[in-house]
Amino acid sequence: MPIKRSLITALALAALAATPTFGASSAHLTNVPRSAMQVTEGALATYGHQGQVRTRDAAMRAVVRDHGHHADRARLSFQLLGPSTTTSALGSGIVRQQIGLKMLAADPCNLVYVMWHSAPTQAIEIQVKSNPGETTSAQCGNGGYNTIAQIPLTMPISPLKSHALEARVRPAGNGAAYLAVFADRVMVWEGALPAQLVANLSGPAGVRSDNGDYVFRLSTGR
Repeated sequence: MPIKRSLITALALAALAATPTFGASSAHLTNVPRSAMQVTEGALATYGHQGQVRTRDAAMRAVVRDHGHHADRARLSFQLLGPSTTTSALGSGIVRQQIGLKMLAADPCNLVYVMWHSAPTQAIEIQVKSNPGETTSAQCGNGGYNTIAQIPLTMPISPLKSHALEARVRPAGNGAAYLAVFADRVMVWEGALPAQLVANLSGPAGVRSDNGDYVFRLSTGR
């Protein structure tokens, strides 16, 4: 069941205090340079001298070249500079501006998404894309999305403000997995991902964006 999010409400603070499983937002992460990112759609360019990269494409997809050492936590520190150079609709027909993390990304058809939406709505959405037996975008297209939670955001993204989105995942019993999500270093959601969707799901972390001009830094760890 979705857990409503507010970084300024007592509910979020109580949830943080009551769920010690993952603890505070992790600081033990290593920056992923542009050279270690495999871009499967769109383009990324280095930006500045602090390990940041930039995308202006309407759709960008990338995963970490981790040589089989898959991260179980990832943080995306990002800044929205404006709209992308062109605009494209999602498979559902919605034109959404968003950036977020891929976790357990076995392939484009089977993975976990933790996305920060900035338009037309402000929310963090957790989805598992599950298409057993399919491994390419040509095979699964826009199919197999399962929404686990959608957490409304109360503070709009400003082009002058940096944000951080972090996801931490660990195995649970019977093939399920536990996921914790942090927004600007405050836990906003923690819960189980169903075994029927994530059992045996394994793969690198990554990043996805749609319809935004984003500067970001991806960090991962175990």
